Amino acid sequence: MQKKFYGTYILIGVLFILAGLAYLFFAQPWSKKNTDTSISFYQNFNQDSINKIEIIKAGKTLTLTKENDKWTETSNDSEKKDADSSLISTMFSKLNAIKINDPITETVDKQVLFNVDGSNVQVKMYNNNQTVANFYIGKYTPDYNGNYIRQDGENKIYRTNGLILSYFDKATFVKETTTNNVNQ
Repeated sequence: MQKKFYGTYILIGVLFILAGLAYLFFAQPWSKKNTDTSISFYQNFNQDSINKIEIIKAGKTLTLTKENDKWTETSNDSEKKDADSSLISTMFSKLNAIKINDPITETVDKQVLFNVDGSNVQVKMYNNNQTVANFYIGKYTPDYNGNYIRQDGENKIYRTNGLILSYFDKATFVKETTTNNVNQ
């Protein structure tokens, strides 16, 4: 009778070992968990309070001004024109979606390397002439899935979680108008 129980104990032991190995294989408790530790680049950012945006590139300033919920555009050499509010809304949604992790560097010399020294695009946002946001958007990351970004007055350079340069680096935000010429 004892040999019968001895075989049962071995079978139970083997089952426990197999269950443990299956757990280690499928659960992989040693692997790094995919926890998102990123934070918003601008926390508590309220786009409704913004009534002026300056986008500076190559010494030229493009100014977007909101008056009575209507955006207008002026640049260094042009008159005031109606701006496309959908482009501006997209720009705000992309800005709100920016997530950053730890800075990639805090070395001042690296600002030139990542184009966050003012040589690419600088964006300033205002609420009644009070600066709410002031940051530099640099070049694309090597995998072309993000940009480098730095807040004015700080040396920390971050990598964004998505492409944002193309939403700020526009020649114009003016509404496109189409005319229909109908010959009668």
